[in-house]
Amino acid sequence: MHCLETLDMRKTKIEILPVKVIKLPHLVHLLGKFKLGKRDLKMSELGKFLPPKESNLQTIAGFITDNNPGFPMLMVRMKKLRKVKIWCNDDDSKSLAELSTGIKKFVEHELDTSIGVRSLSLHLTNSSGNIVKSLENSLGYLSYLKLHGALSGLPQFATSLCGLTELCLASTNDLMSNDISNLRRLIHLEYLKLVKISLGGFSIRKRDFPRLLRLCLAQCPTLPTIEKGALRNLISLQLLSEHLGDLSSIEIRSHEHLQEIGLDSDINQEAKLVWENAAKNHPKRPRVLYFKRVDPDEMGSMVKYVAAKTPAPEAETVCVMQEERQVPAAQPISVEESSSALKDADVAGPSMMPSSKFPSAMNNVMPSSSRLVS
Repeated sequence: MHCLETLDMRKTKIEILPVKVIKLPHLVHLLGKFKLGKRDLKMSELGKFLPPKESNLQTIAGFITDNNPGFPMLMVRMKKLRKVKIWCNDDDSKSLAELSTGIKKFVEHELDTSIGVRSLSLHLTNSSGNIVKSLENSLGYLSYLKLHGALSGLPQFATSLCGLTELCLASTNDLMSNDISNLRRLIHLEYLKLVKISLGGFSIRKRDFPRLLRLCLAQCPTLPTIEKGALRNLISLQLLSEHLGDLSSIEIRSHEHLQEIGLDSDINQEAKLVWENAAKNHPKRPRVLYFKRVDPDEMGSMVKYVAAKTPAPEAETVCVMQEERQVPAAQPISVEESSSALKDADVAGPSMMPSSKFPSAMNNVMPSSSRLVS
């Protein structure tokens, strides 16, 4: 165990993590869904247990807040953290206050240096939604932000971040288009995913999202209107709903760099033919990929899609590219994997490599020495 660098517990039923695991000297990646035992660590012993310079942890994906402030308080002392996933399952004010402090410190660490990718994923219950409000006045750096739960809209926290190029909002409370109107402020986004948000009144104009490369709309009751000439740099468009009809408000010919169209495999045959014909008539002839919805592992989890097991008509040769590797459509490749693969194709994406074409910075532009997202 002394030399262990990665501990993956995602396929186990282990929920309580022995606190000594956190102190393993070479541990870099900790994966699973776990929490600390309530008696494992006294708050007065934190300084001795985990001195700030001793932790090498870069990934914690993820931990559960359970009326126990231990993990958030340890998180403050993990100076090398780059990816954090948190399930907020409690409404204890003290625990949420400690969690808020931990998140603020996480996004603020090394704010003025080039640190590469930094990712935060928050799964919120109805009672823990206040954690997002507590972050409103925070300034910091994130490359990727995911918020899942009962959202009241796009939080000010998201619009005040530097470096944000990827955003996922998954609503469990019927969010409407007027609730996310300030999305337009995120002019440096390269990837946007919206789940279960009604977008009927939302119009994407020519000047909106000028650097967006990938757009995924999953289980959205209504789609936005995309003006002709908008999203000119788009390379991946995924519209994942079994109720999707014809092209209606979306004219794909105006997306001159489009390489991929992702559709729900359960849409009707007529709609499939319409989209496939539109792809054939597009100058770039983008691939049409079909994805099948799968039941989430847990109640309240986000909608998940994988590549359809049976290729749709006229799509037998379609493959999903993953980091420039071709994988048969029958293999269970997720929407995120398919979309992320295109980042390494003809147009460089934001997550795992420098983005010299599209510098990564939000409304608060960072110094030039801080913009690199590797």
